[in-house]
Amino acid sequence: MVSNAKAGRWSPTAGSHGKFLAVLDLDVKGGRIADYRYRLLPVFANLLPADREMARLIEANAAPYAEKLAEKLAVTEALLYRRGISAAPWIN
Repeated sequence: MVSNAKAGRWSPTAGSHGKFLAVLDLDVKGGRIADYRYRLLPVFANLLPADREMARLIEANAAPYAEKLAEKLAVTEALLYRRGISAAPWIN
């Protein structure tokens, strides 16, 4: 959360890549913010139904590259941790 001192307003940020829904509850008394509660609620994409038309579009565009996309680049027997979400070239 970033405070804008000049305007006296709060500007919430909601994680990255649409992974969270920001919830900002304000307690306003006498025209001023007396208290606040800020939470990030995770969005579980695997629990949301896929848009059929978009899924077909993605499959059609990926089809010419299916062999390349299925190619194994490396194998590990240890768990790999993914950090630096915005700079990482991987997709969840």
